[in-house]
Amino acid sequence: MIDLADRYQKYVSFKNYQEPDFIPYKYFWGAIVTAYAVANAPVDRIYGLIFTVLQNLPIKGLERFLTKYNNEITQAQISSHFIVSIKGFLFFVAFLMLAYPIVLSVGRSRKFWEELGIKRIAVVSLYFFVALSLLVFPYSYPHVLLSHPSGLASLGVSYGQMSLSPFAESYEIVARRLLKPAIAYFIQMQGYILYYLFSLICIYTLIFMTVCFLESKIESKHKFGEIKPAIYTRKFWVYLSAMTSSYAIVCFQWPGYPENITFILILLAACLPMSSLARLGTVALCMVNHDGSAFALIPIIWFCFPKKERIPALVAVVLFYGIWFASHGLNLQQGLESHVVVGGKKSTLSLLAQHPIAAAAGTFFACKLLWFLVLFASWRLWLEKEQKTAIAIVGITVFPLLMLVLGWDTTRLTGFGFLGMLIALVAVANQYGNFHKNQRQLLLAAACANILLPTYNVALDIPESAFKYPYPGIYKAIGAMLQLIVQ
Repeated sequence: MIDLADRYQKYVSFKNYQEPDFIPYKYFWGAIVTAYAVANAPVDRIYGLIFTVLQNLPIKGLERFLTKYNNEITQAQISSHFIVSIKGFLFFVAFLMLAYPIVLSVGRSRKFWEELGIKRIAVVSLYFFVALSLLVFPYSYPHVLLSHPSGLASLGVSYGQMSLSPFAESYEIVARRLLKPAIAYFIQMQGYILYYLFSLICIYTLIFMTVCFLESKIESKHKFGEIKPAIYTRKFWVYLSAMTSSYAIVCFQWPGYPENITFILILLAACLPMSSLARLGTVALCMVNHDGSAFALIPIIWFCFPKKERIPALVAVVLFYGIWFASHGLNLQQGLESHVVVGGKKSTLSLLAQHPIAAAAGTFFACKLLWFLVLFASWRLWLEKEQKTAIAIVGITVFPLLMLVLGWDTTRLTGFGFLGMLIALVAVANQYGNFHKNQRQLLLAAACANILLPTYNVALDIPESAFKYPYPGIYKAIGAMLQLIVQ
């Protein structure tokens, strides 16, 4: 059993691996700046900048030449032949530099994988994938608005299209979320169908890393695969209950979204001993994967990173927004309007004001009954003088709620606090034997009931999503029954 004084170190702190920097620090930061610049520089803006600079050069006859050739055909040729190619090359080099220390951490953690039983985890993760697919089948066409025959849904369709040529994307909302479409492009899984298959692989990997995290943190005499059949164990249902939270289940409802890459990287950092460069690379890659990753990363950096790494990691987060701000000509209003945060009847702020109940429902469905688990774990830890651990759990879970003023899809965005919920589950599981019998029965019943409660994916621009469940699977049948009961 873990001593009280060791809980924070065991549950919250990321493991450190001391090694000299094999990539010079200045070059690593150069890769971060390059990746950020590529993600925040759409082709049309680069083209406009080039012509603006050329127009101001004191060269005789240049203005007449630019007037003649500054047309749509020439712009398309220059963009496709030069700008897109240069962006792709720069990002590829930057990506390799940022990913290398992370890959190195995975490779040298052989003992961790062996002790965990990687083959057993791989098999049981497939069980979870199938179980979640029965609850929500990851192919919703034509049942869901904005779905696609390939299997992609909502903005996932835009990311699928982006994977065909990620460095030529100009749609502002998705263009800077570059990492997942770029990886699909690099490994030749671009286009709607292949990108959908790549997204399913990412979902499975997220499930695999979730099981790795829980198995490495929860003290248990039994590992998956040691009790036959594993699918009937109590542990299976508790883990499945956690995965019906929005961070995982929304991947089945809206295949194609990029944040599962962010969650995988966070879980890698939480499980494996990493060098400072690897953790910094994790932060940078998360930011170029999804600009909202900051709301998951900031509390994680503060509570989980070694103290000496906090400021550089936070600077890496702020730097992304600084480059984004600069790419809009230092015009904050223009940047927010491009993301539909402000301006118009369907801006995020106006929808939040119009539908506060839907926003509250969306927040609840992100963790469902496991919100009570977070409160219970924090309360227990506080009473046991583990205030720092309790504050970390609450902070990591709740901080992403700030995103609700920036995005419509409240359930999905609230799920960015998933790590706090998983840590709360670890804290309760490791003290489970010390609880009264009634407490144990209540916790187990709540975990099972949580599985049966459909995860409504609430989006403020579709208020009826708070009470209508359109996604095929067992949850759709349960949702229909609940709707009949309410009516």
